[in-house]
Amino acid sequence: MRIDFDHCEGAVWLSDNLRDMGFRPCNADFDLWMRDRGDHYEYIAVMVDDLLIFSKEPLLIIEPLQKIWGYSLKGVGSPEYYSGADIEWDDKRQCWTLGAKTYIKSVCDRIQKLLETPLKNTGSPLDAGEHPEMDDSDLLVPSEIPIYQMMIGCLQWAVTLRRYDIQNATLARFGQKPREGHLKRALRVFGYLKFHARGKLYLDPSPISYDGIDFKDEDWTECYPDAEEYIDENAPVPKIDTVPITLFKDASHATCLDTRRSVTGILILLGNAPIFFYSKRQNTVES
Repeated sequence: MRIDFDHCEGAVWLSDNLRDMGFRPCNADFDLWMRDRGDHYEYIAVMVDDLLIFSKEPLLIIEPLQKIWGYSLKGVGSPEYYSGADIEWDDKRQCWTLGAKTYIKSVCDRIQKLLETPLKNTGSPLDAGEHPEMDDSDLLVPSEIPIYQMMIGCLQWAVTLRRYDIQNATLARFGQKPREGHLKRALRVFGYLKFHARGKLYLDPSPISYDGIDFKDEDWTECYPDAEEYIDENAPVPKIDTVPITLFKDASHATCLDTRRSVTGILILLGNAPIFFYSKRQNTVES
């Protein structure tokens, strides 16, 4: 359930009220509050004045906030939009989904009006084999640089909203001295987003299938002789069976022709749900 509030008459801090209700902040993220209910946990995600409640009986959380501490709540109901992300329930796969369709439409309309140019449909964020670091087109004039930087900021927020498919094409590294070719590429990425705005991330808890994968046991003792697994003593007691965590990693050798750095990519799944994606040039080059 999603709600947002305008003000509170009877308390100074929302955190004080949540603690009085038995909630405690998660050690991994202090904006995620949790409460032990015996066979499960209840959660409240806090983003400024937006609350996203995960509970079997959300009214038992909402009513004290309204009646005891005087919060003026609005938009109470099943979540549809939260912190820029579209939230939908998928009946077929029985899980929630996250998307950025609303945000993408808004920012694409803004860019088309600002630059007075239509965004074209493309099948991918960038062409295969693109090397924007080798672009030698003219530098953007000073008045165009803030526009380019704004566009890059919008692309980075789209990645935050789980559009992982464009993370390696945000062109952020050229923000200081962008060229005309970089601006054209940024427009291409927005064109891709505009015509593929319905993409969703499925928070699917079902177990992932490892059929066909040949796992190999590796001995890393020589490289990490003193490594030990860290287990947080204050970690919550699990309420469900173990959920597998799967990590995929790879690197493209010397992708950057300018620095000869490789690009590392990491994807982490919790069950069948992608929860983390990382794509970045490596810091060093091995001779």
